[in-house]
Amino acid sequence: MPVSNGDGDRLRFAVLGPVRVWRGATELVIGTRHQRLLLALLLAKAGRLVEVSELVDFLWGHDVPPTAVNMVHRYVGALRRVLEPGLPPRETGRWLLRDVGGYRLVLHDSCLDLAEFRAKVTAGRRLSGEGDDSAALDASLAGLHLWRGRCAAGLGAAVDSHPEFVAIEREYIGAVRDAAQAALRCGGAARALPSLRDAAIRSPFDEGLQSELLMLLAADGNQSEAIAAYGRIRGRLTEELGVEPGPELQAAYRAVISRGDGAAVEAPASGTPVATGAAAAAPPVPPMPAVPPAQLPSDLRVFAGRAELTRDGVRLLRGQRSSLPILVFDGMPGVGKTTLAVHVAHAVAPHFPDGQLYADLRGFDPDSRIAQPADVLQAFLGALGVGQDVIPASLDARAALYRSMVAGRQMLIVLDNARDAQQVRLLLPGTAGHAVLVTSRGRLSSLAATNGAYLRSLDVLSVDDARDCLARRLGSARVAAEPRAVDQIIERCGRLPLALAIVAARAAADADHRLTAIAQELSSDTTTLDGFSDDELERDLRTVFTWSYRLLSPESARMLRLLSLHPGPEVTVEVAASLAGVAPEHARSQMTELVRTRLLNRQQSNRYRLHDLVRAYAAELRAAEESLSAQGEARRRLISHFLCSTYATSQAIRPGYAPIGQPEQLAGVTPERFDNRAAASAWFMAERSNIRAVVEAASDDDSDACWHLSLFAKEMYTFHLLLREWEATARTALDAAQRSNNIKGMAYSHHSIAGAYHFMGDPTASSYHLREAADLFREDGDHLGQAQILVNLGYIAQTQRKYQESIQHLRPALEVFQDAGRRDLQLNALTIIADDYRAVGDLQSSQDAALAAAQLARELKDLRQEDRMMTTLASIYSDQGRHAAALKIVIYYLALNASEGNVQAEMNTRVSLGDILYASGEISDAYLVWTKLLEEMDANPDARIMAVEVRRRLSPYQSDGPD
Repeated sequence: MPVSNGDGDRLRFAVLGPVRVWRGATELVIGTRHQRLLLALLLAKAGRLVEVSELVDFLWGHDVPPTAVNMVHRYVGALRRVLEPGLPPRETGRWLLRDVGGYRLVLHDSCLDLAEFRAKVTAGRRLSGEGDDSAALDASLAGLHLWRGRCAAGLGAAVDSHPEFVAIEREYIGAVRDAAQAALRCGGAARALPSLRDAAIRSPFDEGLQSELLMLLAADGNQSEAIAAYGRIRGRLTEELGVEPGPELQAAYRAVISRGDGAAVEAPASGTPVATGAAAAAPPVPPMPAVPPAQLPSDLRVFAGRAELTRDGVRLLRGQRSSLPILVFDGMPGVGKTTLAVHVAHAVAPHFPDGQLYADLRGFDPDSRIAQPADVLQAFLGALGVGQDVIPASLDARAALYRSMVAGRQMLIVLDNARDAQQVRLLLPGTAGHAVLVTSRGRLSSLAATNGAYLRSLDVLSVDDARDCLARRLGSARVAAEPRAVDQIIERCGRLPLALAIVAARAAADADHRLTAIAQELSSDTTTLDGFSDDELERDLRTVFTWSYRLLSPESARMLRLLSLHPGPEVTVEVAASLAGVAPEHARSQMTELVRTRLLNRQQSNRYRLHDLVRAYAAELRAAEESLSAQGEARRRLISHFLCSTYATSQAIRPGYAPIGQPEQLAGVTPERFDNRAAASAWFMAERSNIRAVVEAASDDDSDACWHLSLFAKEMYTFHLLLREWEATARTALDAAQRSNNIKGMAYSHHSIAGAYHFMGDPTASSYHLREAADLFREDGDHLGQAQILVNLGYIAQTQRKYQESIQHLRPALEVFQDAGRRDLQLNALTIIADDYRAVGDLQSSQDAALAAAQLARELKDLRQEDRMMTTLASIYSDQGRHAAALKIVIYYLALNASEGNVQAEMNTRVSLGDILYASGEISDAYLVWTKLLEEMDANPDARIMAVEVRRRLSPYQSDGPD
């Protein structure tokens, strides 16, 4: 990209070739390959949202690391600092903006070569339409000269196969053909030839492009080179692809060899094939029928929703005349792919005056009657006026005749319910001017990679669109009259269009049947699809789900059945592997198969979701095909996976601390392993809703597993200050323990709830649960449990500034822990008593206890308690007037806590930072630290008790702050 003068600090981006960035005249160093890949995709989709899941797929493909999402965030942060070197940490800046679910690159006044290229190509097409071919050629060539190689060159297969970059490459080919055609019309062949030669080398099998090359060579007086080029192209096609040149390339060759000396070369008439070799005896191409085919099914009168997808589809199919737009709608069974495709097709049909062709490819037909391309081509040729007696017998000959029949015309082709990309390819026209609309349950990624198809996945309807769907079918008045029932119906249908249509049809058939009664019927049993069955419907939910289920391998079918046991909203490969008792690589393969048939939806790189109705279908299959013992074993493996994995997170946060023993790992279970706290924290935050769901599920018949899992999760709840979730999970465990009269479970659950209430600032509730726990520990003869209650009582006394009382509770507890050899519990008591000694002015005893606790924490690798004791030690240094040493300690641990994401520890350390600043005489700085901290605490309801302490410190400055 040329460097312009006077730009100052203006950023300029290049993606048409290697990815590069300049600030003024200085090129910036983008960084690692992953950062260049990330920037490439953001530039290719400049101004549009790029979801984090798409970035993860793009960067790692199938080999996704467990910390992929965090790594994406780090790469984005690094790019932000490249683009804005002075950007403060955690600030988004003005270029790379966080959006819902992803990121958006906003160019502002910067320059992007891709945008400039598109502007010049658009200008060239406008000038060509106005008849100024010379100016059109200038504009097209100016755009092509911006290219310095393939789009995002040098970044490998991830770019080469990604639909966005494939589409940009097709834009390049379209611009080259624009230039070639303008050059032929204005006599500028020599000017366009260099660009055309480069493009022909890059796309050796693009017959349209090679045809333009032949025509331009001949127009420039190089007829012999054109003939030789045709020979090379034909040889490459036959040797590497096993096909002869198509009609367009043959027509260009005939035009070249038939020109006389000095005669102008004219483009061959579209759709006129040139016979060579064995094809010379083929019958002539029949004329098109007088009445264009109009095969589209009728549009749905009550179509609702999908407004954005409809607009996007119409824009894509109408907006490209120099290439062949292919739009693919994919999604789960019953999501409304065909309905949307037909709706979009009717919207664009007037723009294709030569007619519409439609075929149901029956890719998921229940009787395995998949439509064969040869049969579809025969039907298409018949619709195009070709007599059945002259339709060729071979598939290749039919495809060639089909492409010849539609060449030079403008037709819309709708290919519904495709099994895979291979089924579609032979049905594609060979020339521009048409549009193709495809639906499939599978993701036709290879069609995007090789043919530049636009892939659009359909999700379930939004709540508003689902309500509109019912209103259009039942009438607005009836829907408005029972809003609560409508909401329940929408929820039970999972916003799946087919389910909504089935329920609406039943309600419409009986106008006196209240929607409230229908909602109650649907909600009475969520484990079956009985509410969505109808003997009069050819395609009820069970039927359409079964079409996909029958295509599964036995292993994947079993996986689907067992996934219905997972109570949470999402499942990972590792959880699925444990559930099925198989290796993770086998589970991944099986889940990929489920995704391919759209019985399972992939949410992120390693997270999958069963639609509620698919879950009910899978549960029916499980009940019918899996023995009770097999179901019980799978369920126990699932619980074991979460017990072992959650225990591992607690050990990552507080190594060596274990209020109860390590859980047993059942055979076939592959729990998570964490190399660091960040990985453990990321896993827990991603899985916390599943953990809650497993606790709920275990509460019915496995109270031990229920309260154990609740207790293991407590450390992470504390780490992230998720106090309400902590209390709710422990409450579920307590209820389960009480129902089964599990004394130990009740004791530990009461004890856990007491801790949650303490941190929420409710001393009354906390004291009640502590007393209950103490009585139960005493009844169970659990001396360690009783000593832990003493520690809690000591901590409560400390918060009430009853320091001597706190010490009296803690000393006997320390003796019990020392006698039992429980260094983890001993550490807890030491951290509290160190603060007590400092509060009563015994700095030496405080320092001794703090140093002992810090040393013990290091031995146990308990960073949380180490931080707490070092902060206490810093406060002691501050009390002794050693403020610089105190600040050094606090700032170090503050940064460490921030990097680890430990919200509670970070807030506590900032309180201490303010204390030390205040003691050193920096009162204004202390005020600022506490004020900012209080704002954050007020925004977090789980930080209530800490906020009380900060308010107490700020109370002298409530009016105007410090002087």
